Amino acid sequence: MAPAVHVPAYVDGLDRAVADLAASANRWARLPVEHKRQYLVAARRQTLQVMERWVELSLGAKGIDPASPWAGAEWTIGPNYFLWALAGLEATLEQLEQGRPITIPEVSTRPDGRVVARVYPDTRLHRALTGPLTAEVWMQPGVTEATLPDTMARAYRRTDADGKVALVLGAGNVAALGLWDLLHKLYSEQQVVVLKTNPVVDYLTPVITEILAPWIADGYVRIVSGGADAGAYLVDHPDIDELHLTGGIATHDAIVFGTGEQGAARKAANRPRIDKPITSELGGVSPIIILPGPWSRADVATQADKIVGMKLNNSGHNCMSPQVLILPADWPAGRALLREIERIMRSVPAQRAYYPGAAERQRTWVDAHPEAIEVDGGNVARTLLWGLDPDVQDDPVLTTEAFGPMLAQISLTAPSLQAYLHEAVAFANDRLFGTLAATLLVHPSTERQLADRLDQAVEQLHYGAVGINDWHMWAAFLPPCPWGGAPGQPLNDVQSGRGFVHNSLMFDRPEKTVIRNSFHQAPRAWRYREPQFAPHPLYSAAHALGPDAGRQMAVLAADPRWRQLARLLVAMIRGG
Repeated sequence: MAPAVHVPAYVDGLDRAVADLAASANRWARLPVEHKRQYLVAARRQTLQVMERWVELSLGAKGIDPASPWAGAEWTIGPNYFLWALAGLEATLEQLEQGRPITIPEVSTRPDGRVVARVYPDTRLHRALTGPLTAEVWMQPGVTEATLPDTMARAYRRTDADGKVALVLGAGNVAALGLWDLLHKLYSEQQVVVLKTNPVVDYLTPVITEILAPWIADGYVRIVSGGADAGAYLVDHPDIDELHLTGGIATHDAIVFGTGEQGAARKAANRPRIDKPITSELGGVSPIIILPGPWSRADVATQADKIVGMKLNNSGHNCMSPQVLILPADWPAGRALLREIERIMRSVPAQRAYYPGAAERQRTWVDAHPEAIEVDGGNVARTLLWGLDPDVQDDPVLTTEAFGPMLAQISLTAPSLQAYLHEAVAFANDRLFGTLAATLLVHPSTERQLADRLDQAVEQLHYGAVGINDWHMWAAFLPPCPWGGAPGQPLNDVQSGRGFVHNSLMFDRPEKTVIRNSFHQAPRAWRYREPQFAPHPLYSAAHALGPDAGRQMAVLAADPRWRQLARLLVAMIRGG
């Protein structure tokens, strides 16, 4: 008698979830736009009802005091993030429903022939909220201003399309990322979705289930939990048509090529073990390129505040968290900047590094570099590594994502400003792992001196998002912006992933998102006639985006009216 085959208990539940979706896939793909939009409206209402519990659970899981300055960020990367996504998609579907072209604030063509769509700000209220912040989407070569509309919302050109079942493997650091990924599959690609939540954020599954209840009730979404075994079962399920992963490169390669010696051999030969389309966002080692210029002490303080805010947001557990500062050698303001970063790191409130493996990753840095500065800032020391040797080829700091409160710096020697910028871009492209996002910090006088060289540098940076004087994170946060690694990577060297998600305007051929902002903050920005109202960026550890302001920002995202903006400003002024 053959031995009995053990079938894990979770299999029946997963099979039922996929079968339910397969039965409704065609129905969703052919559902009229006006009906699809109503699900977004319902989800917005559901989110407003559960957002307090969402944040309360997140604060408890991460060990954040509700009165802490870090509490406001949980509103930003939680309910606020998702509510903005819903609003962006709702606006697009409303235009499709009315048979109108999807609105883009401005479209132009660069000298190299690339089409640029300025997508943010798209309303006067958004301009008032974020001041001089702008976002552009640069399209891939071959797209023209005339053909750009044909590359948007292409899934809505057919009313008789066959449906597909997508598997979304959600992120473990920010639960809203999985929700955004799910919305992208549902709306940009019109696929029904099984969302497998990451075990790190399973505590939010009840809240997510309530938010997605309208889609769940009608058979268009299923939510499942479980570990790697459940994910592997779903990946290989015959009724799963497409995959999307937000996670790490090791998980991606295990899915695509397998593990062990056989997996390594398949990867070397670029011979995937699966034949399903897969898109992914996998993080990387993100740089901040700092250009020399006449920085005052106030400039140094402002930029250090930005850098620390970028690094410590969510305890450094962000795929877009900066990891390597690139500075020019022998620039006096550079030394002052590093001192100010260290001072702020020591002064801001402690955090708990909650993501699994953070302590081990930090220890890898310190073991490789005993000279690292360890700042007491929680259960895992904030770690600063200044003066990294740029000639060392196998340094893990340059090749492995830290995913924690660690920040390094290297200096490059060049005979001129232009030569330094060229060297910095080449270092970022060739020496740092990943193609997700990069930021440049440049003084206005330096920008004028560089003229079109700065624009050329942005073009040459092989990243899916580039920030100028602000965190590239905005490309992931603003609904109209595509988010993903630079296109063109082969499957066996995927770096930060393939494909773009989010993207409420449903661009089909984006190349990169470019974020621009003022070098200055208020009140100094007013001297330059820049309408900044905040003395710190919204992600700053010193910003007054406490719980009350965070809550009001979420309300503003759901109800974008001037009176809600006024209430947000009052909450920020009060420091709540």
